[in-house]
Amino acid sequence: MLNCKLSTVTLSLLLFLLTPLLYADSSAKLAKGIAALDEKEWETAHMFLAPLAEAGNSEAQFRLGYLYRNGFGVDKNFSEAVSWYQKAAISGHAQAQHYFAVNLELGRGITQDLNEAAIWYRRAAEQGSLDAQFWMAKASLTGNGLKRDLETSYLWHILALEQDPECGRLQNGLDELTNQLTPLQIQALDDQIDIWRANGKHGVPKNLR
Repeated sequence: MLNCKLSTVTLSLLLFLLTPLLYADSSAKLAKGIAALDEKEWETAHMFLAPLAEAGNSEAQFRLGYLYRNGFGVDKNFSEAVSWYQKAAISGHAQAQHYFAVNLELGRGITQDLNEAAIWYRRAAEQGSLDAQFWMAKASLTGNGLKRDLETSYLWHILALEQDPECGRLQNGLDELTNQLTPLQIQALDDQIDIWRANGKHGVPKNLR
């Protein structure tokens, strides 16, 4: 029993000591994979990214989805791409959540499911994905994909404009909402935005939770 306990302690110590080294090695391989993507060296990118994706690295999963989506270094396969986007999305990768939502909405590489798409658009938007925030803003304004809610749309428009203040489509949508909401509604929503900004723009305003 003593030897068994000593072996367990020794193994735990080894794992404790090796974990930073393993993490550093994974980070280095991920960086090489991304660099290969930038250089359009698709086979090299796949060589570095695939093992990391299989091991659960969400960034590698997202990038691997990109390779399959476009047929770079691999046979183009929408289903495979969406599978990797989904894995990364479940791990909390905001861009992957948005890409997964797009494919769910279009039924590309996966069975179309508009309700599920809206869930993933929202998750991505809450994490700061500009594209997802834009979708939430427009969908809640038009009722196309979400229940029409002008106050919710106003808040999503503001959050998206914080990232892209020059976007004419967002500004036009906000102008349309300003004409439809009452001054009291707008003031209450602007107060929420002020609180959100004062809190360092963490999370989303109260009405969006």
